[in-house]
Amino acid sequence: MVLKIPLEPLESSNIAAAGYDHARQVLAIKFKTDGVVRNYAGVDAELAQELYLAESKGRLYHAKIRGKFPAERVTGPCRNCKAEGYVGDVCGRCGTDRHFGVERGAGEPR
Repeated sequence: MVLKIPLEPLESSNIAAAGYDHARQVLAIKFKTDGVVRNYAGVDAELAQELYLAESKGRLYHAKIRGKFPAERVTGPCRNCKAEGYVGDVCGRCGTDRHFGVERGAGEPR
């Protein structure tokens, strides 16, 4: 089952939104380039807060998060219309199929 963390929009040229699950210490980040959401495990609350407050969220992401925490892609395309959505959910755009999982290397954006 995919962990869906509520996301808040962020002002950033790279990151569309982020959310944090305090109990599990998981940071979810949605990227502007492709709409993909990845969950980063083991991120402490201080680092998550630092991301929210950073002047350059993309710079902080690349310096302190990307490649430093296990990442899991939790969204994928719809087989029918290719819209991005949470893996296993019925597509919100076409409603005819479910989103499926896609992995790229170690789960990092390219």
